[in-house]
Amino acid sequence: MRRFGAITAAIAVTGVLMTTAAAALEAPLTYERHPDNPKTFRPIGHAMFQILDEPPEGEWKLPEFTGPLPLYIIANLGDKQHLLVFDCEKKEDDFYNRFYFDADADGDITDDPVIEGTVDEQGRDRYSLESASMDVTITVDGKETPYSFKMYLSGGSLPKLLNTRNATKNLSNRFYGYFTSNCSYSCELSIDGSSYRLLFSDSNVNGRFDDGIEQPPEQGFPGRQRLYFPHDGVYISDAGGTINNEDSQVHPDILIIKDRVFEAHPDFTGGSITLTEMKNGLVPLKLGMGAERLSLASADYSSTISVFKPGGSIMVPPGDYRLLVYQALKKDEQGDLWRVSAAASNESKIISAGNSGGALDFGEPYLPSIEIPELLRKTGSGTPSRVSLNLIVEGANGEIIFDVGRIEGTGTKIPLSKYPPGNMPKEPTYRVVKSDGEIVAKGNFEYG
Repeated sequence: MRRFGAITAAIAVTGVLMTTAAAALEAPLTYERHPDNPKTFRPIGHAMFQILDEPPEGEWKLPEFTGPLPLYIIANLGDKQHLLVFDCEKKEDDFYNRFYFDADADGDITDDPVIEGTVDEQGRDRYSLESASMDVTITVDGKETPYSFKMYLSGGSLPKLLNTRNATKNLSNRFYGYFTSNCSYSCELSIDGSSYRLLFSDSNVNGRFDDGIEQPPEQGFPGRQRLYFPHDGVYISDAGGTINNEDSQVHPDILIIKDRVFEAHPDFTGGSITLTEMKNGLVPLKLGMGAERLSLASADYSSTISVFKPGGSIMVPPGDYRLLVYQALKKDEQGDLWRVSAAASNESKIISAGNSGGALDFGEPYLPSIEIPELLRKTGSGTPSRVSLNLIVEGANGEIIFDVGRIEGTGTKIPLSKYPPGNMPKEPTYRVVKSDGEIVAKGNFEYG
C-alpha cells in the first residue's frame, strides 16, 4: 500500500508543508471467510489467468497426469507463486474435472491432494469446471495469513479439441478461466458517538487487500469512455447498515468520515487498523453536489482519498486531484429514494485545491447525449449498414453515470424498467429522423 509519504512528497514539490495531529484511532481487523451461500452482500474480486499447455519456467516436481492435455496456470498470491494444473480423471473425459494446487508454493505438487471440481454441461459441447472454496494459508510480507478463493474454467469438448489441427494454439481463445476472491477484512469504528463499518476487498485476487489504484491503461479505441482503475476496494457504511456492490470505493491513503480526516494504516497481517487524524495543513474543497460516497486521486494517481457522508465541503491536503467515483442519493417527488453512481471518464477534469482551497464541480445538471462509437462509423467497405447508438449521461466533471436505481419506496411515478431487478428507470426511446421529417428508425435503448 502507498503510505502517506507519497502524499507529503507530492505536496513538498509545491513548497507546502503538512503536519498531522497525534490523535489516532485503532480497531481490530477481522478476517472473514465468506459463507458458501451468503444471504447478504460479500465483495468478490475477479482475476483472469493465463493458460499454458506446458509447465511455466521454473523447477517443478509434477505427478503423472491422466488427461491428454494438462493445463497449467500460476496463481500469484501474496509473496509467492502457486502452480495449479487442470487434469482429467480419465483420458476420454469430455472436460477437465480435477486439478492440483501447490498450496505451500514449494514447487512440488506430488505432495498435494487431487482436488475434484464440479463440472456443468452447458450444451453445444460447452462445459465449465468450478472449484469449491479453497481455504489456504499464504505468505504476505513474510507473514502467514489465511486466504480463500475459487477457480473457474470453461471451454469446449476436450476430445473434439484434440481432433483439430493446432489444438494447443491460442489456448486463451479456447478456454476462459478466472479466480474469484472468497474473503474480506472488516472492522468497526466509533467516531463522535457514531459507529461505522469498513469492509476491505481483494479486488484483483492476489492475496493482498491494500493495492492502491494504478494509472488507467490507454484506451484501446477512440471516443469518450468510462475509466476503469485496477485497485482493491473499501466499503464504508453505518454500523448495522447494508452495503452492496455499488458502494465500492478506492482503497484509501486518506479516509474522510463526515468532517473528520484520517491517514489510514490498515495492517491486515497484524489484524489491526490505525487512523491518525489530520488537522493541520488542510484546505477546503467545496463539493458541487451532495454525495453519500466519494473517491479522489492525486493528479498523478500516487495517492487516494475516500469519503463517506461529507457535508458541503471536505478538508484535503493542497494539490491537484481527479474525481474517481461517487454515489449520490436523492428522493423523487413521491418520496422514493434513488441512488446515482458515476465514474470518471477520459474527459474528466483535474481539480486544483490551492492554499485557499478549491471547488469540485460534479453531478447535476446531468446531460444526456447519443454517440455512435467512432470505430463503428466506418468499415473497410465504406458506410456500414448498421450502427450502434450509445446513450451517455454525463455530469459536470465529465463523469459518466453507470448506475441509477430506486433503493427505497414504492410510490414513484417514474416509469420502471421490466429488466431485473426492476428498480431502474424505464429504457428511453429513440427516433432517427431525416431533415425532411421522415422517421427512418425508432426503438428503445437497452441496459448493458
